[in-house]
Amino acid sequence: MEYPTFNWWRGCVRRYESSLSVFLRFCELNRISVKRAEGILPIRPHQPYRSPDEEAERLAGVLDEPISVVRTMFLPCLNLGCAGGYSLTSNLKEEFETVIRFCPECARCGYHSIFHEAAWLEMCPFHAMPLQVAPPIDYGRILDMRISVIRRVMRAHCANWPLVTAGPIDLGNDNIAESILDWAECTNAAGRRFSEMDFFVFNYNASYNRSSFLRRLGQLCEISPPSVAVKAYMKNVEGEWSREYTMLSNPLFFKCSKDYTRTVLSILFDFYVRTQVLSPTPPMFVVRYRDAVRKLRNEHEICRCKWVGVTSANGRISWRICGSSGRKIGERCPYEIALAELDGRWGNWREVDGERRVKQEIGRLIAIAQDLRDFKLVKLKSDRAANREEYFERLNDLLGNYTWEVDASVIGTLDAAAIWQIDAEVRELNYWLSRIDGDSMPSTFGVLGASVHLQECNAGMRLMRWIFWHPSSAIKSLPLPLPLPLS
Repeated sequence: MEYPTFNWWRGCVRRYESSLSVFLRFCELNRISVKRAEGILPIRPHQPYRSPDEEAERLAGVLDEPISVVRTMFLPCLNLGCAGGYSLTSNLKEEFETVIRFCPECARCGYHSIFHEAAWLEMCPFHAMPLQVAPPIDYGRILDMRISVIRRVMRAHCANWPLVTAGPIDLGNDNIAESILDWAECTNAAGRRFSEMDFFVFNYNASYNRSSFLRRLGQLCEISPPSVAVKAYMKNVEGEWSREYTMLSNPLFFKCSKDYTRTVLSILFDFYVRTQVLSPTPPMFVVRYRDAVRKLRNEHEICRCKWVGVTSANGRISWRICGSSGRKIGERCPYEIALAELDGRWGNWREVDGERRVKQEIGRLIAIAQDLRDFKLVKLKSDRAANREEYFERLNDLLGNYTWEVDASVIGTLDAAAIWQIDAEVRELNYWLSRIDGDSMPSTFGVLGASVHLQECNAGMRLMRWIFWHPSSAIKSLPLPLPLPLS
């Protein structure tokens, strides 16, 4: 088999060089298009690695480069994407994925590193200087756009481009880089171990999957604290994260519920929350929610908000300063948006939603109640109806139709999880509101999801919650109300 000949020499790849940089230099040295290079090189710099070891071996074979050097181009651990449930997955990095970050000093050597692509790093580990963002190009294929941007950077900074010699690693500037890699490997392993303890995550939904990139990074730093030297090169997570635990006194139900799917436990929690907000004698989580809403309404009694926003179908909010013309239809101030978020998730939906949605919710909860009955978690009075009329009458009485078939400690656990989740969301909303002033546009709005975990440990089972604290936040921790059948 004959291989095509091209301009490249052994040793041209430098340690920890990005695949984007190698791909571009290959195009430049051979004066070929990106599309032509795609047919020669077995790498796609704009896509996640499918099999890093195999890709490294194929690239080393094509370019006749030492495999030990080429492997340093493919280190998925550096992106903190192997930390189990705490991985910094691509959907968390949307705001960083469309840009090219670079170090001007590295660019003088015609060098772009995989460390520059790690979205959680703020500084170049070779020159201890802030990474810069290259102006993006918004047309063409993703790979073409990224190649065009990095080409523009290299031509502007490197006098001999594309003929390059040694990189910063070859000059011995690798102490911090090695420390960062060591921390990333340890953190991926620690994140995996910690997430493997999760038996169930309350309120796990799409909002958590899209949760803040810096929020997840802060949790990883709490699980595996970085050294002072490494932390100096990282993005600032702004606040502090801590964990709080409470042991379950009667974990038998949850241990036995391994026979159930996580979906069943999820709908059990959902059914509990959505029905108990209607109760004339509500549990403690409803009291906690109402107290939080009351405090927010008191703070908003005299509205001085200059900003108003409209929420689009995808959840994004378009903001503007409310001038003398006043508000337009559908516009709300930040406090009203925060209140609507709490009401929609924890409020009395019969009062908040329209008539059509109320009927739909009743139908949904009736179906869930029948599913829970099949799993022997509730008993339904409608099953003992004497006739069809009595059956439908009992079926539509959401609170009166069912009785729990689980121990009181299980209900206490559901209540405690709801309280902790409400506390987390209230803290998040308070922090978001505290950052809004008259001149600065409100930051991206996103309510914290899935901060409460049910975990297995050597001592049994426990509830764990993440607590975020910032100096501008009102409080650091809200204790569980007592008495609860948990301790």
